[in-house]
Amino acid sequence: MSKQEEVSIYTELLKKLPPTFLSGDTINNFSLMMSSRVVKGKKEYPESYRFDPLREAMEECIDLAVYAMIMYYRLAELRRKLNELASKKS
Repeated sequence: MSKQEEVSIYTELLKKLPPTFLSGDTINNFSLMMSSRVVKGKKEYPESYRFDPLREAMEECIDLAVYAMIMYYRLAELRRKLNELASKKS
């Protein structure tokens, strides 16, 4: 991805998301986390390691679905707790 494409994506995200949601620091921190995961993965697998990309992608989809479900229930619990706090104030 070219630097101009990165700037364009960032600009589009800034238009679509609340200003406090996305900052240069947020993007840099996320990029650093992704980079460290890639480096870690390269250390764990030998260069001769081969895999089926479609199978891997399908397994990633399952993982994402599980994570999405967990996040859904965590957010629901957070909402419940926030509503509890709000009702205690009134």
